[in-house]
Amino acid sequence: MIGRYSLIFSVLGFFLMMSGSLLATHNRAGQITYVHVEGFTYEVTILTCTDISSPNNADRPYMPIDWGDGSPSDSIQRIGNGTIITPFVVKENRYVKQHTYPGPGTYSLYSEDPNRNGGINNIPNSIDVIFSITSVLVISADTEFGVFNNSVQLLNAPKDDACSNALWLHNPVAVDPDGDSLAYELIPCTGAGGIPIMDYEFPDEYQSNNGVMTIDPFTGTVSWDVPLFFGEYNIAIRINEYRQGIFVGSVVRDMQITVFGCNNQPPQIQNLSDLCIVVGNLGSQQIVVQDPDGDNMDLQMFGEPFELDVNWADFNQTSSFNPAQGTFLWIPSCDEVRLAPYIAFVKATDVTNEPTDLSDIDQFNVQVIAPRVENLSTTILEGGDILVEWDSEECESSSGYKIYRRIGSSTFNPGPCQTGLPASAGYDLIETIQGINILSYLDTDVPYGSLVCYRVVACFPDGAESIVSAEVCDEIDRVKPAITQTTVDVTGSFTGEVTLRWVAPLELDTLIAFTGPYSYRILRSSGPGGFTEVFTTPETTVLNVPLDNLVYLDTELDTEALQYRYRVEFLNNEEAISYSTLASTIRLSLTPLDNRILLEWEETVPWLNTEYEVYEVDAMTGSLDLLTVTDESFFEHQGLTNGTENCYVIKSLGMFSEGSGIDQMIENFSQQSCSRPLDEEAPCAPSLSFAGTCEDETYQLIWEVSDEPCNEDITAYGIYYAPIDTVNFNLLTVIEGRDNLTYFPDQEMAVGCFKVTALDSLLILPDGTQSQNESEQSNAICLESCPVYELPNVISPNGDGFNDIFRPFDPYRYVENIDLNIYNRWGLIVFQTTNPAILWDGSNKDSGEQVSDGVYFFTVDIFERTLKGLVKRSLAGDLTIIDNRGTNTK
Repeated sequence: MIGRYSLIFSVLGFFLMMSGSLLATHNRAGQITYVHVEGFTYEVTILTCTDISSPNNADRPYMPIDWGDGSPSDSIQRIGNGTIITPFVVKENRYVKQHTYPGPGTYSLYSEDPNRNGGINNIPNSIDVIFSITSVLVISADTEFGVFNNSVQLLNAPKDDACSNALWLHNPVAVDPDGDSLAYELIPCTGAGGIPIMDYEFPDEYQSNNGVMTIDPFTGTVSWDVPLFFGEYNIAIRINEYRQGIFVGSVVRDMQITVFGCNNQPPQIQNLSDLCIVVGNLGSQQIVVQDPDGDNMDLQMFGEPFELDVNWADFNQTSSFNPAQGTFLWIPSCDEVRLAPYIAFVKATDVTNEPTDLSDIDQFNVQVIAPRVENLSTTILEGGDILVEWDSEECESSSGYKIYRRIGSSTFNPGPCQTGLPASAGYDLIETIQGINILSYLDTDVPYGSLVCYRVVACFPDGAESIVSAEVCDEIDRVKPAITQTTVDVTGSFTGEVTLRWVAPLELDTLIAFTGPYSYRILRSSGPGGFTEVFTTPETTVLNVPLDNLVYLDTELDTEALQYRYRVEFLNNEEAISYSTLASTIRLSLTPLDNRILLEWEETVPWLNTEYEVYEVDAMTGSLDLLTVTDESFFEHQGLTNGTENCYVIKSLGMFSEGSGIDQMIENFSQQSCSRPLDEEAPCAPSLSFAGTCEDETYQLIWEVSDEPCNEDITAYGIYYAPIDTVNFNLLTVIEGRDNLTYFPDQEMAVGCFKVTALDSLLILPDGTQSQNESEQSNAICLESCPVYELPNVISPNGDGFNDIFRPFDPYRYVENIDLNIYNRWGLIVFQTTNPAILWDGSNKDSGEQVSDGVYFFTVDIFERTLKGLVKRSLAGDLTIIDNRGTNTK
């Protein structure tokens, strides 16, 4: 990419050519946005607000642009002559041009222009400061997230006014046409090269009592509570876009706020509620605004619902008087269904005779959802399969369907704005169908002996889902074998054993169609792959055998590491007729936590488990001690000792549906699993502050920790230090003891930035390794220096021990080094040093002889340690040398 400093010179040359002068443009605000055209071509818009009140204003028909792809520096022509947005003060300019990029990549679009308008309070010498703006364009090569991205479009102007002593609110009203997630942050305004302006201050830092300015990272609303001092201020807002958690671009808005002296308070928008609208239905929101001064109000609404090409939302203001009122109305269509909500902004502005009107701005989400799939039905086919059918989803923009199945009926009913099917409803996703015109699913793995229930959800390309369908249930005859037990008898890596039991398909035609002999083939799988045959039973002419006779003991398994799945295939005269629904062993997983262990287990079975017994294995006897009985598939065992091993087994209890003919309680055990509690939870970050002053050299760091459970086992604190505020923090020292909450930096460390972390107890694990958790770093506290360095103007180097040496007055502090030159009256250097202590005894640097009495001159550059690094301060003065011995040499 072309360097930005190279861009500066080429741009200046360009302006010389175009305007014949280098008069400042007095930029007040601006931003760069872009939209995708086709392929790798984008249309880029630079928006600026410029000062037209100055007689030295130089209008810009062109703006420079660095496309960020290594192509030559370019310029963009303005559309028309711009638009006056504040009479005699501010003009808005738009520059639009298309550019084709070479391919996927991350590109930084950059523009700068001399200069900002003068008199900006929080930018020193602003009229001499370059104005620059940057946006980032990401062209992804991963089609899973979409190749092309459009930047946010900002619908609220980047120039706003405020009243002193009144709350000021602003929102850029960022609309993302792709529905990406947005995150907002305040950043310093930038100058030449896109570098933050030196000595820039946020408006609330300009003077310590100048109110507090914050930005909501989720909504983008900037709040200044409250500005006190009149004048102009500039802030920069960066808006980052994320798609499925991946960064896809950003826009920086540099905007200006003018604070007037006025007796006015902003209106107040009453509470707004998020909306959820099903396609084809009317969604409405009543807007009510109160003004504390009783002023009339103008209400406006912005946002994506109002920017659509067709089927846009409506807003009608019904009253301007206090309270002002209006109504939001929208009937969305299928084209508006998407995963991300639409954001609707409300802006209320009072109408006064003050120097400026004030506004309140708020927003609410509008979620547009697809209607449910209708007319779900089931048909039982020969052999025990079930055909599930449904009507086509109303929205043709959907991409397919998700099919869910559950053992037993559910009372789940989706909420008014709930889409999809949550896991808590107890359904398993058994198939995802691509294609809106596929309107059936054949379930060939129907569990026998239980009521089987289905639901269907329509899917959309961006991940949005419809409301779930109504439930439909059915139950097949006993025409398949049914597994009734898959219990782990022995846990071992090579010696594991599983007992498998099943029942016969008793409702077959054994007189004509299936006369025997009968046998069963056992199929097993230990992973995502297919099943393999492990055993075939001897043939028998009797189908209805006692339950205990249909059993197989599977041995030499790795039940420690693997979960096993089984099917039983029914053979009539060695011909495969049908097979059971798969059933798996219970797989227990343990997660070690601080003084506790989280147990979680899962299995796939054709019956309905109603409860689970959780057992701890006695380390001495191997007996099982019951800890709890639960209907959940997890349990947290608390009150344990870190580093001590604990072992567990889960027992499930369940049954087939009533009327299945399988009436016995079904019991299964998981494998035995062991773990040691381990503290992997870091403490919460401390809150850092300081006391004392630099002048008195009494700086003291003070931190607090909350009473939350995360801080119960704090044992020490880490002190991190950075000598200047632009480098990384490094660990300085560790302070032992939970209640030691202070630290005194020595003088060498008393300039710089500090952070504190909390550390918990140190644990030595059985393998000899150590485990200790550290919190996130606290807020930063930066201690600025107060350099002192003063020099005398007379010395008497006569050897009497008094005032013999030229040195700085004590104490001097925060001085890293100096560059000192002492000259005689002819301008010749008689002494030089870089030592801050100087220690000159009056001898000539060349001859070593004592210099004559008289007046000498010095210049000194003092390099002082500050938060910005070494800062040079220059002094010059004269020095009189008096030798009371009365003998002097040159």
